[in-house]
Order: sequence, then C-alpha cells, then structure tokens
Amino acid sequence: MKKFLQLLIVITSILSIQSCNTDQDKVLPGSQGALYEMFVVCSQEKWDGEIGDTLRAILAEPVPMLNQIEPHFDLLRINPEAYTNLVPRHRNQLVVNTGKKYETPSINIQYDVYADPQIIVTASAANDSILTDYLWQSRKELLQVFMMAERDRNIKINERYFVNQIRKDVEAKFNFSIKVPQGYIIAKDAENFMWLTNEQPLTSSGIVIYEYPYKTSNDLRLDNIVAMRNKYTALVPGQIDGSYMITAEIEPDIRYMKVHNRPWAEVRGFWDLKNDFFGGPFISFTTVDKERQKVICIDCFVSAPGKNKRNLIRQLENLIYTVSFPDNLTPATTTDTIKTK
Repeated sequence: MKKFLQLLIVITSILSIQSCNTDQDKVLPGSQGALYEMFVVCSQEKWDGEIGDTLRAILAEPVPMLNQIEPHFDLLRINPEAYTNLVPRHRNQLVVNTGKKYETPSINIQYDVYADPQIIVTASAANDSILTDYLWQSRKELLQVFMMAERDRNIKINERYFVNQIRKDVEAKFNFSIKVPQGYIIAKDAENFMWLTNEQPLTSSGIVIYEYPYKTSNDLRLDNIVAMRNKYTALVPGQIDGSYMITAEIEPDIRYMKVHNRPWAEVRGFWDLKNDFFGGPFISFTTVDKERQKVICIDCFVSAPGKNKRNLIRQLENLIYTVSFPDNLTPATTTDTIKTK
C-alpha cells in the first residue's frame, strides 16, 4: 500500500512539471519523428529483459478496433551512448535509468527541452525489478501522457488550419462548432444530416454528422446508437449502385466520457458496405443537446485498403476536442485527469 501511495504521489506531481526551458525567449528547433513514434533510451540488455518486455506490453499494445494489428506507439530503442545530435530532437522519448542512487522509483516529465513540440519521460529506480513493477503499476498514466501529447499537437494544428466555411455550415445546421482540417469538403447535405469527406489517392476519411429527437436516456445505449447510425450512414453510398454503409456485425465497444464538461458516448467499431465487399474502422461520438432536445452524433470513419489506419482514425477522434457548443464556445485543449501542460 505504501508503494502504491508513493506511485500516486509521483503521478500527481506530474501535473505540475513544466519544461526545463527557463529562457522564454529561446527559439527551439522543430521536433523530429513520425506520428506515434517513440525513442526508448536504454541498453540492449534492458531492452531484451523484463523492462523491455514491460514497455512493449504498455506502449506497443495493439490499438483496439482496427482491421490489422497496429501498436499504440512504434518503439525504437537507442543506446544512451548514442544519444547525440538527432535523437534529442525527437518528439517522443522515454529514458530508462537504474542505479542505487535512485532510492525511490519515479517518473519525471519534461516538455520542449531540445525541440518544440516534445515530451521526454524519464523513468528511474534502483534496479530492473523495481522499475519493472513501477512501470506496470503506472502503465495507464504512462500511456496516457504520451497519447495526450500527440493529441494536443494534433488539436493545435486543427485550431490553426481548419475549413472555416465548414465550421460555419455545421454551426448553422446543428448548433455547434467543429474545426475540421483542410482537405475536407461537404459531400452531401440533407435534412438533419451532413457528410464531409477527404479523398486521397490511397485513403479516404469521412465525417458524418446527424441529429434526431431526444426521447429518453436510453437513446445513449449502444443498441440505439447503432440503430440510428445504420439509419443515417445508409445515406453514404458505396461505389456500386445500391451499396451503402452499415455497421459490421462485430459488436462495437462503447464508453462514456466527458469532453469540456459535456457527456459523450464514444463508440468504436467496424463499418461495412451493404451489397459490396468493403469496410474499415469507425469511431462515433454521441451527445444530447438539452436546449434543443436533440441527440447529436459525430461519426468518423476511415477507408484505407491494405494500409495502416491508426494515425488516420486518431486524427479523426481528436476532432471531438475542437467541438464547442453555445454554452462553451472556447474549448480547452484537454479535459482529462492528467494534462500535458
């Protein structure tokens, strides 16, 4: 119990840790590295042992509800001795330290040390066994802080580069604002329904927004959300005449969450095309506009045959943090338990 309380104290202290840059006028170079890529700074021996196994189990765990196996993060190991020119500028870093001087296991988080934006997490303990246990106890927080760093970067870009006309059209039709990235166009605008799409040579991303009358709290049950989803996504046609989008038979996952103090039902699952052989992952967010007595759904889906889909679906799921209703017109970047800054 004492060890667990120490863990909570250290994790709580993460909230107040700021970047080690004290010179506010210093201009940092841009960070390097791909989306959801992470450098782990540790020896080969640690990487091949229990510490490496634990880090892979936490950070490289497969993302749920994707068509193929993709990890939360792509992990790249580097020896501490090789930590020189390019590595310090990488966007996501996890540094592993062990030794007798680390009497109490700890996790330290720093932002924008060598580059901007950047997060460096340092995990320390007296030996491999203690550090392994400590990492596993703090696995949810460890994964979350890296996920939120990537998410907030994406939100920052969306806040700067979005299609203002789409924001205006959505606000006029559905009474809320969303900042959709450049590249999207309105593919269909019907009663209580709008379909936005971003078509690329090898991939396609879609956002379907729809609303319907609110009846009871049962409207936010999974079966009712899926039923209404099938009603409205039927307006999204496939390439073959008579084909349209439906929810796949694999039961979706649902969780209830709050964003900017507004309750949402988040559903993750797979979509198919009726009368065709095509599909992919989707994520939808459903809430109630109590003032208008409407259920509002923002349904996001990806089509990328034979391609990785993790980054595409995550960019879509981050859009929920750009949503604002009339009672909250200035959205913050995050409302989770742990904040990245």
